[in-house]
Amino acid sequence: MTVFAPDIPGSMWNADSAVNSETHGLYNRLRSALATARDATGRWTDLIASLDNACMDAATTDWDGAGGHAILAGSYKQAQVFLELLPAAFPAPLIGVDADGEVTLEWIRGAHAAFSVSISAAGDLTYAGLFGPARARGKEPLGTQLPRAIIANLQRLSALG
Repeated sequence: MTVFAPDIPGSMWNADSAVNSETHGLYNRLRSALATARDATGRWTDLIASLDNACMDAATTDWDGAGGHAILAGSYKQAQVFLELLPAAFPAPLIGVDADGEVTLEWIRGAHAAFSVSISAAGDLTYAGLFGPARARGKEPLGTQLPRAIIANLQRLSALG
């Protein structure tokens, strides 16, 4: 059986007072349906389990034996949002925690093909990529969609096979 599980719209809709109850109810039903479909594929469950495992490993100061900071709760929450927005067309990243307490997502295609995103508690996405002889790096804010630079670099990495 094939299940189509489109990406959950994240925070594209805000529950503010300008949205009437009918629209808000429709949004909640849509979000629930999309979450159920996404869970049926197992991808979302697997990504969150990987995130949880990485964060549990980094739950205390000096978790790495080299003075690493404990996972930042805000970084964990922002990483959940990032993973929620990550299109299913891209492979699942390796998930870890940096010594500064930020969640890091990595996609590695080979010795000269990799892309990494570090997610701050404030939702800043600091990225770096190696695409054969070319390199990319930068910083983008996480919003209601993944920044174009992140998507473009993931596409670039995927194109390297």
